[in-house]
Amino acid sequence: MAEKKLKVLSLMDGLKGRANLKEFADATGLSPDETLKCVNELVKTGLVKKSRRRHSITREGKIALKELTPIPEGKEFHFYKGIDQPTGLSAKSLKSFRDILKEIDAEALEFHTYRGDFENWITAIFNDSTLANEIAGLKKTKLTGERLRNKILGLTDARYNQFTRLLT
Repeated sequence: MAEKKLKVLSLMDGLKGRANLKEFADATGLSPDETLKCVNELVKTGLVKKSRRRHSITREGKIALKELTPIPEGKEFHFYKGIDQPTGLSAKSLKSFRDILKEIDAEALEFHTYRGDFENWITAIFNDSTLANEIAGLKKTKLTGERLRNKILGLTDARYNQFTRLLT
């Protein structure tokens, strides 16, 4: 069901103007009943809003869509240990970002956190000021090593899981 809802969100995000249910359903590859069911469930989650007889994707819906789908080529996050010290790892989605956070050297985490790189990328790519601000707030804690990793992972996991739960 999550895949269907993502498909509906994606089409809704790309719409320029109105579409009738049959046209919209045809574009999703779902039946009109399945499409309407997905849209109504997305309204309940707050990822889509209904006003009068029209549905549209919300800001949170746009963020969820961006965070749960691969990002465009060239927009990846490249991890470094320091200036001119690439790790060779890059994140192409919020999920891959989380996966890399689990294994990357703590030196790279500290480098990017205290420069504001993570928050800047999350804002620029996903437009997610909630997660970006939470990660930015870690600078005040002066955490390092595994404690910093666990905090960043906790924040990132919470946000990612929030959206995946809404789509299931």
